[in-house]
Amino acid sequence: MKNILVEGKPLKPLPSAEEEVNMIGDLVNSVPLTGRKATKAEVWIQLASVALVHIAAHGCIETDEIHLSPD
Repeated sequence: MKNILVEGKPLKPLPSAEEEVNMIGDLVNSVPLTGRKATKAEVWIQLASVALVHIAAHGCIETDEIHLSPD
């Protein structure tokens, strides 16, 4: 997986992100998209059939941006 750069610096891994989404998936009886399964194409497909979306990602509180992998 490629490093995502923000302002020229690579983002550090989010070590608890997968655990977080798995816990939420258990709470709402859903299987989360993680790792290589969480492609942009698959996310768009799944968005059409859900009422709630949780994204564990880097972000910027000042601009409300989230940083996602380009693919």
